[in-house]
Amino acid sequence: MGLRFYRAHVTVGESVVLPGSGVSYTCIEGTGQGLSEPVIEPLSQGRAWQGWLWILLFIAIAAVLAYGITKAATEPTIPDAYAIPPAEPDRRGTAQQPLVISKQAEDPEHTANERQMTAATEVLALFTFALWVVNIWLIIETKKGSTKQSQATQAAIGEAKRSADAMRDVAEATRNNALLMSGMLSKQMRAYIQVNIGNSTAQREEGVVFGSWPEIVNVGLTPAKKVSYRVMADILGLEAMRPGFVFPEPQQVYTNDATLNPRQSFTILAAVNRRINQDDVEAVSKGDHRRLFVWGTITYEDVFERVTRETRFSHNFVFFDRIEDPKTGKIAHKVNSFYSSAHNDAT
Repeated sequence: MGLRFYRAHVTVGESVVLPGSGVSYTCIEGTGQGLSEPVIEPLSQGRAWQGWLWILLFIAIAAVLAYGITKAATEPTIPDAYAIPPAEPDRRGTAQQPLVISKQAEDPEHTANERQMTAATEVLALFTFALWVVNIWLIIETKKGSTKQSQATQAAIGEAKRSADAMRDVAEATRNNALLMSGMLSKQMRAYIQVNIGNSTAQREEGVVFGSWPEIVNVGLTPAKKVSYRVMADILGLEAMRPGFVFPEPQQVYTNDATLNPRQSFTILAAVNRRINQDDVEAVSKGDHRRLFVWGTITYEDVFERVTRETRFSHNFVFFDRIEDPKTGKIAHKVNSFYSSAHNDAT
């Protein structure tokens, strides 16, 4: 077996191939201006052992290839098949010189080389198989990681959707609360007109008739605008106290553009438009069958909705006398006043 020599010539900036090994590399040397230093990123803690596994595999493969190349360099040179061999003497046996066949002993070094090459090939095949197994394992692990990442992404998308739905519900609740608060605010802050009973008088003296002075009060928190009223007084029977009784509509309407501020009040007059028979004054004052009734309607506008609102009222009175000083016989005129069940409401 002849020796086979290979020469590897390395040129800067060119690729070098080692024949028969399948290994090549490129070496590039040079200087450059303004080249930034490489940034070394730390290896992820969870995959560091995989990088070391790859390094060990490549080192092992490189060692096997180097060993095979070294052994190939020490093999004897194979004779040229096209060379003309020298003439050999006639080795045919004769009667005087019989043919003797001798068996040439095997070369121990050649046998050892063959065994080493076989072992190296087996090791290389083993490492190739191991590399294939590792690649398959890495593919499976990558697929698992991708599946987990996909599931995590879907979960994150679901959480984001739930968060968006919650924010939408909060926005809707806020909008509804704003609308509700707006309505409640107007109801709490608007003007409310009520009519207090005020003072009253009975027909006891000449030129005096039954009547009263109702008091209009703004009990709300904002002004009442365009406050107008209709009011009437008369002597009616007790049926006027029953729910559902319809009072006659006052004929005269007092319309103005007056504004009644919060907690402000003013007094109006309601008097019977005639004097009754003096013999009936005591019975009307006691109110057992007939008595003084005062009723009417107040209209106004609030500053929020600017709609016309109204307050209806109905009062009735009972007059009596009481002796304040028995020694002097001084008599005090007293009155009891009541809100009637009918014609008392507001908008």
